[in-house]
Amino acid sequence: MRTAIGLAIPFVDGPGVRRVGVRAEELGFDTLAVGEHIMMPTPIPAAFTTLSFLAAVTERVRLLTSVALAPLYPSPLLTKLVTSLDNLSEGRLDLGLGVGGEFPAEFDACGVPVKERGARLNEALEVLRTLGSGATSSFDGRFTSFANAQILPGVHQRPFPPIWIAGRSDAALNRAARSGDVWMPYLITPEQLRDRTGALEQKAAAVGRAGRVSTAVFCWLGVDHDGAAARRRTAEFVGRIYRQDFTGRAGRLLISGTAEQCRAGLRELADAGARSLILCLAHPPGDDMHKIVEMVGQEVIPDFSATT
Repeated sequence: MRTAIGLAIPFVDGPGVRRVGVRAEELGFDTLAVGEHIMMPTPIPAAFTTLSFLAAVTERVRLLTSVALAPLYPSPLLTKLVTSLDNLSEGRLDLGLGVGGEFPAEFDACGVPVKERGARLNEALEVLRTLGSGATSSFDGRFTSFANAQILPGVHQRPFPPIWIAGRSDAALNRAARSGDVWMPYLITPEQLRDRTGALEQKAAAVGRAGRVSTAVFCWLGVDHDGAAARRRTAEFVGRIYRQDFTGRAGRLLISGTAEQCRAGLRELADAGARSLILCLAHPPGDDMHKIVEMVGQEVIPDFSATT
């Protein structure tokens, strides 16, 4: 079975995003992914805005929010953004959702208690499917209430765009089993992925959703013809973001090295159950980012497919 490969688009500027997005589609990537935070110590775009821009300059690739922080949105507003982008892209949207919490300041600024983020995402999943259909509906929840409301147009994809639930926690796994189409962890070894995928299948079957939830992995990737240099730079780059040491055993949480070594690492994840791999390049955004995209597209992902 073939494993789909996506590219997380770094934020540079309009021309840079266009150049990387268009070239990634030409190179054969299946998905363009854009994450978001409202307040983060590094530049990061708004996911729906950037994916709308990419929808206008591409034709084939899927467009993934990786991920939208659902708790920070009023659920009807989130639904409107989803229906609009799904229609503008003619049904190419994959909706990746997460709870966030790594940067509490953005929750404080938005007036959302960080401890409510899981409950807010759970309710948002109900509102999205209720309002997103385009039908007149009512809802009375803990955070959102409306009566005889309607959002038009409804989603292009029926019954709803694929929902990717992000996170490594038990709560994320349970949420994906109950309400998701895809579960997407990050910083996970192949062994951990195999075990957790088995647990996901059992949990989904227990709620009558056997075979309805697949697995993706959000992968940090660093590649260079000098494999040792790639591993060192990747560990340093990701370590600064997460404020932890990714050398030694923790280095297995990252995909890095030569193109051949990166292919082998991705293959392990695919064989452990990942049906999609979203590659986030461990490289500072800049003028030479396109060179890294070229190397990944030409030397790492061609003819990539799972062996299972």
